[in-house]
Amino acid sequence: MPTHPLRRLIQGQGGSTLIELLVAMPIAVMLLGLIVQALGNAGQGQQDIERRTEALTQGQIGLERMTREVRQADWVFFRSSSLVDLQARVRATAGASSVRRLVRYDCTGEVCSRSEGPATVYPPPAVPTFTATSTVVGAPKADVGGRSGQITGHDIFFPSHVDSATGVRTVDFLAPDYLLVNLRLAVRGRKEPVVLEDGVNLRNRTTFAG
Repeated sequence: MPTHPLRRLIQGQGGSTLIELLVAMPIAVMLLGLIVQALGNAGQGQQDIERRTEALTQGQIGLERMTREVRQADWVFFRSSSLVDLQARVRATAGASSVRRLVRYDCTGEVCSRSEGPATVYPPPAVPTFTATSTVVGAPKADVGGRSGQITGHDIFFPSHVDSATGVRTVDFLAPDYLLVNLRLAVRGRKEPVVLEDGVNLRNRTTFAG
């Protein structure tokens, strides 16, 4: 009985055997797993970059505000390496005239906060009056949606004085002429913190010792 041309065409085509399928399937699964893993790593890497960039940006803004107000201050009173009071001119709004206000930067916790109150004399009282407080750098650990990681370490302010005769710089909390501000911000997913530093020449150091 003659074979139909269509049947001959179908029988003549090659196909995959069961053994070939059994070999190809694990390879395909492995390749798919590698692709999924690569996509996951790329996503995590992007999130890490975004968190680090966020911490750097927010930290730089806070650090610039600190150093600007310290530089322009009438006087500065260092209570510790993480707590400093100063009196500087502050504008309530962008178009308003600047007025003297007492400002405190407190970095004793997981954030650096800025408090502001009425102007006072030097040295400031042990318990000053403040009318407003805001966070300028950092976010608490519990704040999962925070703008950046929390402050790590409590040594933030490093005042010092240079001996005019020897040129030696020593730590000096009473009559400094230079201030180094060091911020270390933890970033989720990173073992090492982001470190930001800036230095300030203190123009009114003769008033610091009272």
